[in-house]
Amino acid sequence: MEFLNFVMALSPIIVVLVGILGFRQSAKKVAPVALIWTLVLAFTYFNITGASFKENVAVYDALLWKGIKEGLKIVLMVFGAFVILNLLRDTGAINEVKGAIARISDDRRVQVVIVGMMNLLASDIAAVVGKFYPAAAVLIGASGSFITGTGLGSNIMFADMHIQAAGALGMNPITVFAGQNAGASLGNLICPNNTVAACATVDQIGNENKVMKRTLPAFAIILGVYMVLTMLYTCVLFPHFGM
Repeated sequence: MEFLNFVMALSPIIVVLVGILGFRQSAKKVAPVALIWTLVLAFTYFNITGASFKENVAVYDALLWKGIKEGLKIVLMVFGAFVILNLLRDTGAINEVKGAIARISDDRRVQVVIVGMMNLLASDIAAVVGKFYPAAAVLIGASGSFITGTGLGSNIMFADMHIQAAGALGMNPITVFAGQNAGASLGNLICPNNTVAACATVDQIGNENKVMKRTLPAFAIILGVYMVLTMLYTCVLFPHFGM
């Protein structure tokens, strides 16, 4: 019985995976199906209290709108990241930044192409750390998702920078960007937006500082592991992979 409960609870995720991977449908088509299936389960299989249809609607309606509200936050953050990126490209701001940095220093590491927010910070890190840039890529990725709230936003900001920085430093851009992506995923652990959303989900509003204090040590440990692994992959195990 417990195994069946586990499978039924997991079934909405299975619906999404089967729809996207098995039937090759877009997420916007699969997500509503998964939502409907979740509601069917909530009204039937998981209605262990025997609540009436009206009582269930009162409970799930509030939860549904709460989910939509939290989802809109993510949509707005991703939308903002794309707006910034397109503005920088279309207005020629990226070229201006490149020119300004080139005039400041002749060091090629300082002249790395920089995309999005935090560009000067990222270029300074690249210039300082040199051969340890793969480890820095993990830190840059984490800082990007800390600011934007999404790994996607971090990757959008720094993807081009890492590729060109790796080329300038003679490193494998694939493993360097893998470090960026890993760091971007990890940065969500301490992102204020995500912390607030998580606390609101589990009725811990007002305890965000306690949650952050507990997650920071784990973040620091995993960050260190990711930095070491990225250095190992880039400089030792796969220095020429995919090149």
